[in-house]
Amino acid sequence: MYITTKEEIQIEWTYNPIPTLKINGGNDDEVFLVQIFEYYKNNSVPYILESYLIENGGQFRYTVSYYGKFEFRVLRFDEESGHYEIFRDTYDDLGKKVKFVLGTNSLSEETDFYNVVNQYVRGSGCIPTIVSNLDSTTRFEFSDEILNLKVDWDNEYYKTYYIGRNKFHGDNKYEHRWRNVSYGNWRLFWSLNNPREYHNLTSTEIAEDLLGLTEKYEYTNGFVVRHPYL
Repeated sequence: MYITTKEEIQIEWTYNPIPTLKINGGNDDEVFLVQIFEYYKNNSVPYILESYLIENGGQFRYTVSYYGKFEFRVLRFDEESGHYEIFRDTYDDLGKKVKFVLGTNSLSEETDFYNVVNQYVRGSGCIPTIVSNLDSTTRFEFSDEILNLKVDWDNEYYKTYYIGRNKFHGDNKYEHRWRNVSYGNWRLFWSLNNPREYHNLTSTEIAEDLLGLTEKYEYTNGFVVRHPYL
């Protein structure tokens, strides 16, 4: 996705496979404040996840591959006006092409994944492509090495979801707590590719986690941690 603002700033962004944004325009030495927020459950006010400055020509990445109702904001500084917003976009796959890769070698588990994907599609209104790596279904090339999270700016899909037991992934840029990853002072999750450790979860629960459906349950806070000072 691509836009040129009224200030002639060129902004390109994608949510596939992770939220990524890049900026060109303005002065060569100019910096922009890029923020990413997430709307939790049915809240109308989002929580901020990350916020940092990037130079003109730079990229902003939020390396989470599963579902979140994310929102990008870009702010620019002017000596007369101070900081002001020049761009905002919220994740919305209604009417957009979304790819779901079912990563399992079990037909029964794939059926569970498929049922959850259909539930997501009915709720979101996206245009789905569902692919599999099983002999008993239509075969597509599948790799569990999704965790390099390389962005293809020409990808035809608005978003790709990898439904399965993805490898644990974290890196030194994020705070770790007992093999968890902390983001934005309120999200605490197991991996950048599975919000909860999946070893004791059912196939349905794994798929619901990855597609943001876990938070529909009233009896659990899913993988959310709210600190006392929030």
